[in-house]
Amino acid sequence: MNSKQKTVRIIGMLVVVLAALFPPWRLIVDEGGAQQVSSLGFHPLWNPPTPEVAVESEQTAANSRINLLQLGVELGILLVVVNGAVYLLKDKEQALAED
Repeated sequence: MNSKQKTVRIIGMLVVVLAALFPPWRLIVDEGGAQQVSSLGFHPLWNPPTPEVAVESEQTAANSRINLLQLGVELGILLVVVNGAVYLLKDKEQALAED
C-alpha cells in the first residue's frame, strides 16, 4: 500500500467515524395508532434532537430515533467510494504483482 492509498484510508476512516458520531435522526409522531415520520437532520449522538410537536391529545407521543436505514446506506456508499479510490491509486508495481 503506497502513501496515497494510506492517506485515503485514514481520511475515509475519519469520515466513517464522523458519520457514526453525527447520524441522521428522524421524528416519529404516534397519534393513537397513526404514525407520521419526518427527518430531523444530522445531530451528535450525545445530544439528540428534542421533538417539538404540538400535542393535541393525550394519545399523541413523539420521539426521535436514529435513521438506521439512511445511516447504513451512507456508510455503505462511503466504504465503496473509499475502497474504489484506494484501488484506483495503486502503483504499477502493485498492479503487476497482483497479476
